[in-house]
Amino acid sequence: MQKNYISANLTVSEAYINMREMETYMTPKEIMEHLQIGKDKAYSLCALKGFPAIKFGSTYRINKAKYMKWLEEHEGMKVSL
Repeated sequence: MQKNYISANLTVSEAYINMREMETYMTPKEIMEHLQIGKDKAYSLCALKGFPAIKFGSTYRINKAKYMKWLEEHEGMKVSL
C-alpha cells in the first residue's frame, strides 16, 4: 500500500494526528472564560513562573493537560498575580 507523504518524513495521517494534538492548547481567552477572570489576570497568570504557558512573541499557548495538573496542584492555595 502506498503512503501519501506531505513531506519527506511525515505522512498525511501523522500530520492529522499532529493537528489533533495542537488542539490540546488553550489561549489566554479560554483561561479567562474557564476561571472567570479578567484579561489582565489571565495574562499575569500566563507569565507566572511555573505556569504551563509557552510564549510566542506576545502570544501565549497553554497545554490543557499541564494546565489541569497545575490547577490540581494549586487547589486551595492562594496564587498572587
